[in-house]
Amino acid sequence: MKQKILLLGAGGFLGRHLCDYFLSQEREYDVVEIGSEKDAFPPDRTICIDTAEHDIARMIEHFSPEVIINTIGAFSRVPKECFDVNAFFARSLMHAIKDTAIQLVLIGSAAEYGMVKEQLMPLDEHHPLNPVSDYGISKAAQRFYMNAYHMSNGSDIRLARIFNLVGAGLSTKLAPGGFAERIAKLQKEGGTSMHVGNLKPKRDYLSVHLACRMIEAIMAKGAAGEVYHVCSGYSIPIESLVTDMLGRAGMSDSILEVDEILFKGFDIPDIYGSTEKIAALVEIPRAEMELAYTEDLTALLKGAGVEIA
Repeated sequence: MKQKILLLGAGGFLGRHLCDYFLSQEREYDVVEIGSEKDAFPPDRTICIDTAEHDIARMIEHFSPEVIINTIGAFSRVPKECFDVNAFFARSLMHAIKDTAIQLVLIGSAAEYGMVKEQLMPLDEHHPLNPVSDYGISKAAQRFYMNAYHMSNGSDIRLARIFNLVGAGLSTKLAPGGFAERIAKLQKEGGTSMHVGNLKPKRDYLSVHLACRMIEAIMAKGAAGEVYHVCSGYSIPIESLVTDMLGRAGMSDSILEVDEILFKGFDIPDIYGSTEKIAALVEIPRAEMELAYTEDLTALLKGAGVEIA
């Protein structure tokens, strides 16, 4: 019998890719996709519900899922928006399943760690949370709610703590998505320069397709109350990322102009996670990670309208 999954946030970047991943394995999963009316993907199979107003308990009762995966999230400069979605909505889900056998998979973020010392990396899942942004703080609050519900009710809640993803449809609010959009514009309209902020920080990037495999493993083989990193286990400079993207578009990195006005007031120099815990659930060789990263970086560019050289 297929395992029934209620996938929340089906219209978002990660939600779309998870939908496709699970539905490509039709013999194993029966996926109910919940998106919002503003999402255009995929209209033929997504049920549109305003989860902010909908009675969550009734929604769960109606669909009777065995697993809920919540990919709904807010990356906003408005603190209330971050907390309403990332912390309080997630808490509402936890409360709704507390007396059931339903498994809940939550999506966390490396932003929960905040500033970290280089000598402590790669970070493991037990590293103290010290977020420095509203987004990171709201995601950390989700983690604390998870711990409370698991400890007090025995709820089967698991958290996939994601570092940085690349793939088609990535938000332009995130560096790779923003670079892809600007490269496409340069190709279309012409131009001799691309103004950028600080390119020295290093980040842990992972193919979104491999992230889907890791999330499936957390769902199928993980343990209740546990956190698992979804990451590559190594970091690259943002400068290398954008230079690579320009090269795929047949453009030279000589067009890059660093503008200090674009620098963030606070930027974490380097962060990458340990893959030891997730590798116990699904082992992915470094060569496969690098190949998938390359393919999804190209898919990101093509999705933004970039012509690949």
